[in-house]
Amino acid sequence: MWYTSFEFYDRQPGLQPGSMTTLLSAPVSATELALLEQNLQRMSINNVHPRQWVIPQFTLPEELLQLLACSNGGGIVNGSREFGFFSLEQIREYYLHYHFPQYTPYFLPIAFNGGGIFYAYDYRQQTPPIVAISAGNLDAADSALLGYSLQEVLEQDTDIADSL
Repeated sequence: MWYTSFEFYDRQPGLQPGSMTTLLSAPVSATELALLEQNLQRMSINNVHPRQWVIPQFTLPEELLQLLACSNGGGIVNGSREFGFFSLEQIREYYLHYHFPQYTPYFLPIAFNGGGIFYAYDYRQQTPPIVAISAGNLDAADSALLGYSLQEVLEQDTDIADSL
């Protein structure tokens, strides 16, 4: 597999074949909505409206499915490049709790760099490239293209913060 040449610093049990990847595209549930609204109220944020969010139909790239089958969440490091990738469930949690549907609905966060920057697939394109986008600024215009495959992105050994 493409990921065998990389050093894992965290490895979890792999995602079982046939696991529900439709989890990513499901509408916001009542439980999720209640939690989101509670958090927004606690933070006094009034311009985010999760009841109006429409979740795009995401199909995970085969390369990510392969990685999740090996380790459903974990970490890879190459020099200064840290890739703390999310489990399938965490992908949805980060997508909702960082308000991606509000600001960049077609970006799907899959990992953190260890310093507040997401690795995300950009689903505005038919074959989604991988971009870097700051957790504090989810404006697509401020994202940076990292590459067109996880292998290409992880072969680089610089911190993705340098890309923004």
